[in-house]
Amino acid sequence: MRRMLIFIFIFVASLSGLLVLMAKTAVASPTATIMVNSAGDEPDATGGTGSCATAGGFCTLRAAIETAQMQPGLDVINFSGSFTINLGSALPVLSEAGLTIDGVGHTIRINGGGNNLNVFRINGEAIVLKNLRVYGSGIGYSNIWLQTNAVEVEITNNIIGDDNPGTGGCGNSNLSYGGIYISSGNVDAAKTTAWIYGNTIKCQVGVPGDGISIFGSQYVVVGADPLGNATAVQQNIIDVNNIGIAVTNNAQRNQIRNNQILNNVIGIQVNGSGRTSIWANIIEDNTNYGVELVGGTAVNYVGCNDFEEDDALARNYIRGNGSAGVYVTGVSSELKYISCNWIGTDNNGTSADPNNYGIHVTGDAPSTWIVNNLLSGNTLDGLRIQNSGGSNLVMDNIIGLDHTGMLSLPNGQHGIGIFDDAGNNVIGSTFSTATGNVISGNTNYGILISNSPATTLDLNKIGVAIDGVTPRGNGYDGLHVSSSMGTQIGTLDFPGTQIIAHNGENGIYLEDVQETMIVTNTLLLNNESHGLYVWQSQGNHFTPRKVQGNGSAGVRIAGNTSINNAVIPQEIYGNGGLPVELGADGLEPNDPGDADTGPNDLLNYPEVTETSGTIVTGTASINTFAISIYEITKDPTKPGGGGIFRGTKLVGGSGIWSIDLADYNLQNRPVAFVAQQGPLTTFLLTSSPLSPVTQLGYELFLPAIVKN
Repeated sequence: MRRMLIFIFIFVASLSGLLVLMAKTAVASPTATIMVNSAGDEPDATGGTGSCATAGGFCTLRAAIETAQMQPGLDVINFSGSFTINLGSALPVLSEAGLTIDGVGHTIRINGGGNNLNVFRINGEAIVLKNLRVYGSGIGYSNIWLQTNAVEVEITNNIIGDDNPGTGGCGNSNLSYGGIYISSGNVDAAKTTAWIYGNTIKCQVGVPGDGISIFGSQYVVVGADPLGNATAVQQNIIDVNNIGIAVTNNAQRNQIRNNQILNNVIGIQVNGSGRTSIWANIIEDNTNYGVELVGGTAVNYVGCNDFEEDDALARNYIRGNGSAGVYVTGVSSELKYISCNWIGTDNNGTSADPNNYGIHVTGDAPSTWIVNNLLSGNTLDGLRIQNSGGSNLVMDNIIGLDHTGMLSLPNGQHGIGIFDDAGNNVIGSTFSTATGNVISGNTNYGILISNSPATTLDLNKIGVAIDGVTPRGNGYDGLHVSSSMGTQIGTLDFPGTQIIAHNGENGIYLEDVQETMIVTNTLLLNNESHGLYVWQSQGNHFTPRKVQGNGSAGVRIAGNTSINNAVIPQEIYGNGGLPVELGADGLEPNDPGDADTGPNDLLNYPEVTETSGTIVTGTASINTFAISIYEITKDPTKPGGGGIFRGTKLVGGSGIWSIDLADYNLQNRPVAFVAQQGPLTTFLLTSSPLSPVTQLGYELFLPAIVKN
């Protein structure tokens, strides 16, 4: 028994010694777990023997990395407790394929101490950093740098940039100048350069101050794991940095998805790069822009993209940013595609969480497609296009209403503002019957176009809900165009309908415009003032389909320089004033010789001098080359009057005209006439108001007043 007790004692004593030795020295095998047991920063002293031991016999993080990279196998570095590791220099470059450093179960702080170094440098394949706190890189450096040969890297569940982040605060932020910097040269589309997910990246506020910087690299995924999972577990929180995520230097084919990006100066910046997909993020409360797109070397996507076309899954929520939710600038012919985002609202799409502008396109930036977004609740315009290079398409958006398209959620100024030579834009669609915009409920104008040529607007609902019926007027004009040439409102011979209705002032207001067309699929209904008001404008052509229910005249041409405006509505009646007024309220009587001047030269309406059977003969001003014919619903010389366009007869220009109403199936129908003075080109015709009523077989109504 005594010998046995002595044996047991010796065995226990030996085991205790072994445990003490193991506490100081972690022995690694080809697939070993190396256990860091010290907060020190001393290097390995074993010379590559496979043991992790400093001169003092402990295993530091630095020694563990050196040990792992001197032996084959997939090594995992863990920690025996919680440590704060203060580095005197950068850690060894991580280059061993498959190396994992995992602080699971403990609080592991790795502090660069502001010593102007990259804390971790990764230059190998399938390297994993997780469950660490990494900070203190110093001026001009990043806490984690993925170098040329980095590929299939995972960075997950770390706190980067702040040793102890709290709500709204920064701990060691003054020593962290870059979070993750990626300059990998990976060009293999079969390999992902990095998956970055589940991290808090916070308080990089110096220079460069980027939470994540993708510099010229490809195939980086920010916000999803290698299996494609992108839930709350994989979400990165990127908070209180200079730029939350910066994509620069012709970086290509990168995904930014499923992140919460907030309280940065700029949320995401894509500068001179392409094929970036930004989707399923919450981008909020950044001081300046939520997303900034500068130039571009290939198409960039904000929202729906090549990877995910389901609106609800691809949608970004972009809100509460101090400047534009999305800001597009810089010369580039490449497409910028902003689609299926909710910009300016809460998660439910029913309450305002305003950006300054919803989307702002400027700086000669062309070729931006803005499709199927909710742009509501913003402080200024839902969309502003300013000094843009043109070829922008705005289609299928809801602007000024909630996500249902039924309830008002106004932008603080205009639904859309187009300014400063921002020309050649399409607002709505010219190739589909179901892809116009709903632009309603906004505080000022639905659409304001100023000093910008050649905008086409079609298939929009301006002032009504998405159902096309429910009144949701904009506060001022539905469409206001000034100092612009070549605006086209509607599309000729197009099957769809454009509605401009229920707005607080005019349906359309035109000031100092030329070569503007309103064509036959546009309806001007129930606006508080005029259906169409034209001021000091020349050489325009107006043929809207319906002008009805407006509070004042259906169409008013005003201002002495308003000349050569052709007005041929398809249906015009039931307005609060006359169907067409030149100048002041009421029908301006004809004057002998038509010598007076004013809006449309106060062109005399045609006068009927004789009727015989179905033939009507009359007089008109010299150079009246055509007479338009209206079937009358109510006396056009009185408020509410007007009729339906039935055709135009060329009459030569001599001042004498004759029309057989049987040619228009208007026998025994009340009619009125409009003079069209030429030459007969689109933008040089001048129209008169509608004449008094003529009805064959009944009393002939002639003007009661003739000016001397």
